[in-house]
Amino acid sequence: MNHAFFKGQLFLGAGAVIHYVHTEELAKMGGLGKYMKVSMITMLISCISIAGIPPLSGFWSKDEVLAVTFEAGDAGLTFMVLWVLGVLTAFMTAFYMFRMWFMVFAGKPNEGTKHATEHGHHKHEAPFAMLLPLVLLAALAFGSGLSLFIGDGFFGAIYFEHAHALSIGERLTEVFTSPLTYISIVAAVAGIMLAYFSFYKTKVSAEKVVSKGFPKAMHQLLLDRYKFPVAYDKIGYVGVYGFSLLLDKFDRYVIDGIVNGISTFLIKSGGVVRKLQNGFVQSYATLLLIGVSVIVILLYVVGVLR
Repeated sequence: MNHAFFKGQLFLGAGAVIHYVHTEELAKMGGLGKYMKVSMITMLISCISIAGIPPLSGFWSKDEVLAVTFEAGDAGLTFMVLWVLGVLTAFMTAFYMFRMWFMVFAGKPNEGTKHATEHGHHKHEAPFAMLLPLVLLAALAFGSGLSLFIGDGFFGAIYFEHAHALSIGERLTEVFTSPLTYISIVAAVAGIMLAYFSFYKTKVSAEKVVSKGFPKAMHQLLLDRYKFPVAYDKIGYVGVYGFSLLLDKFDRYVIDGIVNGISTFLIKSGGVVRKLQNGFVQSYATLLLIGVSVIVILLYVVGVLR
């Protein structure tokens, strides 16, 4: 439920932005904070929350997940690897969420923003029906973490598997005396600062970062979508399409061959029998005589008439 507050707000906020600029491309936005102040502030709250900055709600759930994973590291290396990946994910989450926020609301207006404002499509915020859920969810993303300290830990079940009956002081001491807490916070702040210098101050050029070495290789791998399209072409297209061609040949020449062969045999044999049905009594008598003769011969051969 905690995750739903800020994630739902971000989805609805994205809808409000798209409603304003009529495009889904971040590169065509920018400078929307001047026209969409409520959307800007509420999405900023959710971005801070999903990045895991205290005291917003996302911090408490992220901190607990990382803490439990680290403690489970005593049981094996797997959980330590998962903890490292979790910290790295905290950094990446903060980076890409604030990349979105800076590109949409900060900086200079780009093509989509200019078109929406200069041509009179929108010069105001999203309608009230869209803003109300944004504000409510942002408020929950901001303050729902305080529920940890209400009712002797009853509301702790929102964040944890069971209630934590700790006082405010005990809970804060438990969290903020752990070095693990500050590692995740530093990772999140580092992600925010990298997004700030890359997409607002533009002092860090993404093009230069991925121009050579390992970053270039990783960037190309991401652009190639981990080579999945190539694998799909080879396995999906060549394999599946080739197998479908084989089934097509089997259907045409084996299944259809059997069906068509039976029908051809019946048609031709029926044509032969049809010629015998000519309506002449002499022909029928001749056939009867031939049939009786064949039966007599067979009975003689098997010894019945000897």
